[in-house]
Amino acid sequence: MGAPAYSSNQGRVYAFNNPFTDLVPDATFTGASADEQLGTSLAGGKGAADSYYVLAMGGPFWDDTGETDAGRNVVASIPELSDVPFVAVLVMLILVVLRRRRNASVDEPDFSLRRAKFGPTRRIGCGRQR
Repeated sequence: MGAPAYSSNQGRVYAFNNPFTDLVPDATFTGASADEQLGTSLAGGKGAADSYYVLAMGGPFWDDTGETDAGRNVVASIPELSDVPFVAVLVMLILVVLRRRRNASVDEPDFSLRRAKFGPTRRIGCGRQR
């Protein structure tokens, strides 16, 4: 996420491994000079077998020595963090919920009709008795 107006337009880029679950950025990049506006343009990607994200950040108003508003691009490699801990916590939560549901259904009274057991049955009726 680019924030080009950060600190007197110096600019800052916040990199999140998983923006849906991360509340704290995994990497932060700050512009080198005032009015650089680092983070105005961003591009990133990763190959299928790579374990790093490549992030290109643009600072269009960076002042080179002797040249005003020369601009620059910064390229950074950010290690990919595994989502295994997130998935493991999610699976554990699902298992706990399912177990509680099963235990709740066992503890609830069963009001279905069942054949009552009163002991040995005796035949009562009309007619001849033995």
